[in-house]
Amino acid sequence: MEPRKKAVDVSIKWLEMRRKLPKNQQLFLEIITFAFMALNSENSHIEIEKSTKQTLKNDESVKTDITYTMTVEGEEG
Repeated sequence: MEPRKKAVDVSIKWLEMRRKLPKNQQLFLEIITFAFMALNSENSHIEIEKSTKQTLKNDESVKTDITYTMTVEGEEG
């Protein structure tokens, strides 16, 4: 299979999968997809930063919040 056709097939499968997901999972899929692209392309100009924050709740359990920050270089215009 030629690379262009394979890329189109993957894109169609990705869109079909995205449509089946709830809104919050669609966003997560998009973030993870961009993160994958950033990590696998030297010239992607996309940076992903993961930060973790732990807080102690009243019942003394620990709550962990994980935040991913995506920075995309681009020109305005």
